[in-house]
Amino acid sequence: MTDLNLNALRLFVKVVEAGSFIGAAKALGIPKTTVSRRLSELEAHLEVRLLQRDSRRLSLSPEGTRFYNRCQKIISDIDDAVLELCEGAKTPGGPLRVTCSPLIGESFLGEWCLEYLQEFPNVNLELSFLGRKTDLIEEGFDVAIRAGIPASSNLIARKFTKVSQYLCASPLYLEEHNAPLQPTDLSEHKCISYNANRVRTPWTLHNEAGDSLRIDVSGAVLANSYPLVLKACISGHGIASMPAFLCCEELRKGSVVRVLPKWSQSPHWIFALYPSRENLSVTMTSLLDFLSRKFDESDSWS
Repeated sequence: MTDLNLNALRLFVKVVEAGSFIGAAKALGIPKTTVSRRLSELEAHLEVRLLQRDSRRLSLSPEGTRFYNRCQKIISDIDDAVLELCEGAKTPGGPLRVTCSPLIGESFLGEWCLEYLQEFPNVNLELSFLGRKTDLIEEGFDVAIRAGIPASSNLIARKFTKVSQYLCASPLYLEEHNAPLQPTDLSEHKCISYNANRVRTPWTLHNEAGDSLRIDVSGAVLANSYPLVLKACISGHGIASMPAFLCCEELRKGSVVRVLPKWSQSPHWIFALYPSRENLSVTMTSLLDFLSRKFDESDSWS
């Protein structure tokens, strides 16, 4: 026997509750003949008579009584489940898996996520700091927070903010070396380089006028960790190029100062990457909106 259509069970329950085909037809907004035909089709499918019919009233057969009691419970349970789902969908809650780089996570996103959980305590947040690109769908993540330029893919990218790169040095370093007056002076300075592939590459610098210069740099420190680049800069090991959010607090304290402030490497976007914008859950929407608000409130990006 093939699976029953849920609508057929609803129609049967409605006929019993209304006590007539006419009453059920009015309640369902369909013709009486349609109600009668569909009920007959249900009985034919089940190969049992559910209702006893006469000119004045309908009554349940013994088999119909047992079937009605079960159908009524099934329909009630389904309606409760749908109601619970719809009500739950209005409030952020349940599991949410987020991934980002260690730099983003340890610099600001981890702290922000703790604030998010205070605002939305029913969310079960899993935050993974991974120093590699992740396959969101394959690894089961809901969203990745990344820096750079969104690559072309089937994923949705929501941009939050553009992060400037600052050229910085410590007062200690500048006491011992003349501050660079133009970008070409950098080739005569110790420069602290970041490169994830452990290869020192030239710095390409831009200014607001649209000029661009490629400078070969050298120095004692090459690292694949921006926090280490910052520490080396504070310690006086040379001039570093760093994202604004990483060094903004040290700039306020005076531990480092900007050099060549009119020149910098290209800024990077920070963005969220997620599988689809269709049927986005209220939980995902709440996180994306929360992060957007935090980026707007912060002055650490440019």
